[in-house]
Amino acid sequence: MAEQVRFYGQQAAPWALVAQSDLYVHTALNDNCPFAILEAFAVGTPVLALAVGGISEMLPVGSGLLPDADVSRLADEVIRCFQPSYRARLTATQTTFAHQRFDHQTNLEKLFLYYRQAVLSPI
Repeated sequence: MAEQVRFYGQQAAPWALVAQSDLYVHTALNDNCPFAILEAFAVGTPVLALAVGGISEMLPVGSGLLPDADVSRLADEVIRCFQPSYRARLTATQTTFAHQRFDHQTNLEKLFLYYRQAVLSPI
């Protein structure tokens, strides 16, 4: 197994390792809003994650959400990601979704628009 897996320990910049990866797989059974998924989005690494906690709100439906922790189904989905074209589509879909949901500039503009509309709308 040592030839296949490396344990790097605690990292000052874990996103740098994620950026070098073809795929990030998040298999936590209980997690609300893992920064690791946000870091993967930020560096353009596609994500597969179990639909637990708040994760189902972090990924677009049908693009990276794993319905359960069944090992066989997890393995099948990871194997699908060996196809560069599939990974590219997954990355494009997730990047668009993440930009809409997590980009601070986009969210700030939406917030300002909301306040402008709230102030200007008649009661």
